[in-house]
Order: sequence, then C-alpha cells, then structure tokens
Amino acid sequence: MDFLGRLRRTRRRTRLLALGAAAVLAAGAAVGVPLATAEGGDPGSRCRPAPAEARALARDPARATAALDPGADMGRIRSLARLLRTSGHPLCPDTAGTGAAGRAVVAAATGRAAGDAHAPRRAHREAEARVLYGVALLLSEARHSERLPDGLAPYVAEALAAYIDDVRRAVRGAGDIDYRKPTRRPSRSDLVELRLGALTYGDEPHVAFGPFPGAEHTPYDRHGPNVSRLIRRLTPSPRAFATLYDAERAYFASYLEHLDDTARIPGARTDDGRLDGTESEVRYTADLLGTLSRARENAVREGVISDPEAYDRAVLRHSRGVHRARDRQVRTRQPAVTLAQRRPSAPAGKGARAAERLLDGRIQMFGALDDWADARGIPDSSREQLRLGALRAYLSA
Repeated sequence: MDFLGRLRRTRRRTRLLALGAAAVLAAGAAVGVPLATAEGGDPGSRCRPAPAEARALARDPARATAALDPGADMGRIRSLARLLRTSGHPLCPDTAGTGAAGRAVVAAATGRAAGDAHAPRRAHREAEARVLYGVALLLSEARHSERLPDGLAPYVAEALAAYIDDVRRAVRGAGDIDYRKPTRRPSRSDLVELRLGALTYGDEPHVAFGPFPGAEHTPYDRHGPNVSRLIRRLTPSPRAFATLYDAERAYFASYLEHLDDTARIPGARTDDGRLDGTESEVRYTADLLGTLSRARENAVREGVISDPEAYDRAVLRHSRGVHRARDRQVRTRQPAVTLAQRRPSAPAGKGARAAERLLDGRIQMFGALDDWADARGIPDSSREQLRLGALRAYLSA
C-alpha cells in the first residue's frame, strides 16, 4: 500500500475512535443524573436505598426512637422524611430500601424489633408514640402516590397495630379533635368510663391523630395524619391488611370480655337501658373493619389488586386466626402492644371457603359478638341493639 493510502486509512480509524469516545461520553452523561439521585443504586435506577444508618437503628430500638423522634412540635420530622424518602425518588422495594426503613420505623415506634413477638411487654413511651404520629403524617399526605413503595406497607401496619386503640378512634373521627400535642394520656373520666386506655395501663401515652397548635408551621398537613387514607395505601399489601385486620379483631375480643353481664361498662348503670358507651366501642370496630373491606373492594375495582382470589388467600395465610372473647369477665389491664399480639382462639382455616369467611368483616364481628353474648347470657334486646349499631357503622364506613 502506498503512503497516501496508509494516511487515508489512519485518518478514517481516528475519526471512528473519536466518534466512539463521544458516544461513550454521551451515554455516561445520560446515566449521570439517575446514578446521583439513586445514592448508590444501580445506574438508571429511579429509587433509592434507605439511609446507611437504617439497619443499625432497626437493631437498636432505643437508639432508633431517639434518632427518629420528631418532637412534640414535629420540628425534627425531617429525619423521618429522610428515612422514608418522601421527597425525590422513593425507597427501593428491597431489603436495602423498604426493608431497612420499615424495620427502623417499627423499632422506633414500638420499642422492639420488627416481627419480635417475644419482646418485653411494656407500655409505650411518649417519644415512640410521636414517631408513629410523624410516620402517619408523612405517609398520608395527599400529594403522595396512593400506593406506598412495595415492601414498606407491612412494617407500617405492624407499627400501627401496636397502637390499634388509637387507630380505630382516628378512623371513626375522634382524631379530628384538637389536642395540645401529637400524644395524650387518658383522663380520669376516660378510665372510669372504659374509653381511651381502659384496656391498657392507665398512664400509657396514646397517639392523638389530629391537629395540634403549631402544626400549621410544619411543611406537612396541618390537619394532622389522615389515618383512613393511610389505611387505603396499605391495603394493596395482603400482609399489611392481615396485620390490621387481626389487630382490630383481637382488640374487639379484649373489649367484650371486659364488659359485665349486662353488656355495660363495669359500674355504669342507666335507667333507660341504653348502651351508649358499649355501642360507641362496637361502632369503632365496625368502622375499621368496614374501612378495610371498602379499601380492598376499591383496590380490586381500580386494578391495584389484580387477582382478588390470590390476594384473599395471601391474607388468610398471613392472618393469625379467629378471635373470640373469654367466657368470663376480665378486669386486668395490659400494655397496648399486647392487644395486637393476643393469641387467637382458633386458626382461620384453609381453602377458598375459609378465606371468604375471614374476609367478611360482618361474619367476624358478629361471630365474636354472638359467641360472647351466648356465653355471658347477655339479654337479647341488648345483643340486637349492638348488632344494629355495628351493622349501620360497617355499611357506612
């Protein structure tokens, strides 16, 4: 080959190399933004892992509570927002993302590791209750997606279940009351009338799911957490659904066995035979079970739950079983967390028929009510009064 031919070939090779290098640089620039926003995730990822310290917090509940406590004025809520990745790209649906963040939430809000049913049964602390308020405030914001990142819902449900008395009241509307801060302790009248905290330790703090003075100064919803909205966002997860469904049915059984043989609050008597206090509590149960049922139906209709039968089988698999009240009156109190950990009376069964019966909130609610009424000799008129109020609340949820 002559000199000119070799020169032309060299120039052609140089141009090809230059074009190839330019293409590589362009591709690098294209993936540069997602890589940076993923904070260590794979190139092109549109999600992020939880902060590096999340795993350590999940293993140390006391440290987790101290690190994630948003304060009585929610002034430190940004630590929770950072953990949950509520702005920017969401948590990745894996152990490094939703798994790590979810376990840290359970540890901080309950004082025990996620899934640890054998942890010491002690009363909640106020800082733990504030953590749950902050989590609910962040994850129920209207501006967020109606579905949480995959894998986060079961942990949030576990934290909520530890405060089931407060959750059920918020769904009923008691959370609309203005409080001085995100938590409250039962008053003397609450305890005497078997309302808030009556089944639990008298001085145990509760989450006040409502607005409080100073809330308007935060960048979040000044009306407080929307617990019903949060439940709708948790519902696509069958494990989360089962956790809350079990917790409320366990609470209902505990409540019934604390009543006397006239279906009334111990020591309370009325001349007109009314059961106002008992009816209110029964309606709380009907409201929450009905809210869960409606959330499932809506998720099916909207295609979020694409296979209802598979979903129901998964709920049955995750459920701890059927809850019934003891046939004798119980007079002792217990830490709130133990209400959700109550041992079921019987397994929920297996197969399509068992799943259908479990997922029908009316069957579960009236089954517990009727068994209790039969065992305790409750007057038929009182039973029907409670059934009617429960049915109305369930259908209107």
